[in-house]
Amino acid sequence: MDPSEKTPMTGTSICFREFDVPRLSQAIGIHLLQWHEVNDPESQVLGDLGCWTVWETHPSSMIKSMDITDISWTRAPAWVERTFLSVHHSHASFWSLASLGFPETRSKSLEFSLTNRPSPQHQVSLPLDDHVLCFDFFYYVGAHHTWEWESDYSPAWRFIVDAHSRRAMSEPTPPYISVHIRHGDFSHQCKEVSEAQEELRTRKGIDATHLIMTSDERDPEWWSDVGALGHPVFIDAIIQSNGAGFVGTRDSTMSTLANRRVQSWNDGATQLVRWGRPGADDH
Repeated sequence: MDPSEKTPMTGTSICFREFDVPRLSQAIGIHLLQWHEVNDPESQVLGDLGCWTVWETHPSSMIKSMDITDISWTRAPAWVERTFLSVHHSHASFWSLASLGFPETRSKSLEFSLTNRPSPQHQVSLPLDDHVLCFDFFYYVGAHHTWEWESDYSPAWRFIVDAHSRRAMSEPTPPYISVHIRHGDFSHQCKEVSEAQEELRTRKGIDATHLIMTSDERDPEWWSDVGALGHPVFIDAIIQSNGAGFVGTRDSTMSTLANRRVQSWNDGATQLVRWGRPGADDH
């Protein structure tokens, strides 16, 4: 596991060791090997490694996070992909990728004329490593369906969230609407908030006057505008998921997850704002 695995797109680096890795390893009964256990992070030697690539796109930030390794990429066979129509959103399944770690499937796959990209620093084309099975990017990987993270599921985060909500509001957690505003996507979300509030009043008899705003926006002026609306500011990605209602950005991964959780956990009112062209969210 890359110790500084990034969140999708341009998210901030999160070291995997920040999570309780030993506890996870014990719970699933599998030893989890972290990257610093494979290569010495203090080493001045640039090592060589052959890895599989599924999408042949390697964000420079991802490569820099493994800056002690010079990687040569071999294109995975087309059969690992679940979709073929979209170049940018081809999906793969975990088991199709896992099968490449077994000798027979690996050997048969390498019989095809697969593209091999030389490593960027040493400019050498390396065979796939015999001991380390590695891939370039796992964002579009699922167990069975494409876009699986848009499906509903229910981990135990809700109990942690409730404690943080009470701490933020200094009172027992009232019904609230969480609002996720992704940087630069849209500026006028009040209509959707009002619609979510009205749905909660009509369908469940809940008057959700509290709002919690979350965003990746770093401009202090922008947050001042939010404060002027009277909305409390509490930045925590998971807090989005426990609201009675939710307003987010269509096609944002964080909004999609929070949207499904609010629907599943709280039978909540949700709105995803369309964007990308004038009038995209007119309705």
